[in-house]
Amino acid sequence: MFELATGTKMTHIPFRSTAEEVNNMIGGQLDLAIDSMTTTWPFAEAGSVRPLAVTTPQRTATAPDLPTIGETLPGYEATAWQGLFAPARTPRATVEAIAAQLNQIWKSPDVIKTLQAVGAEPVTTTPDEFTEYTKTERAKWGEVVKAAGVKIE
Repeated sequence: MFELATGTKMTHIPFRSTAEEVNNMIGGQLDLAIDSMTTTWPFAEAGSVRPLAVTTPQRTATAPDLPTIGETLPGYEATAWQGLFAPARTPRATVEAIAAQLNQIWKSPDVIKTLQAVGAEPVTTTPDEFTEYTKTERAKWGEVVKAAGVKIE
């Protein structure tokens, strides 16, 4: 996605871990990495790596002075997310009850503080909003996969 947005060509290096990636950056073998804020932010706080921007649509509360890539490349957004899924036949009342409980947890000051300490920000949503979000993400990343010429072998 970054290559498409910038017209650049980058080489993907499949490191086994963020630590391996960061060690290569510190050692000068790697010029740039795009990785999860939750795994790289501790290295940035320690001064081992220099954060340049976040890929989220808004600046993060963890590092409010860090610009978004979208501030330079309007519309650019690549957000890491996790979701809770249930079997398709799960009763709607059960799905709604689970979502309500999860949203209460995400709003807990202790949870927010803990997540923000590693650069994450909890997002509350309804089951329908999450379903729409996953459809949008699938379409967006499908275009990236298509443009990259990725083939299943």
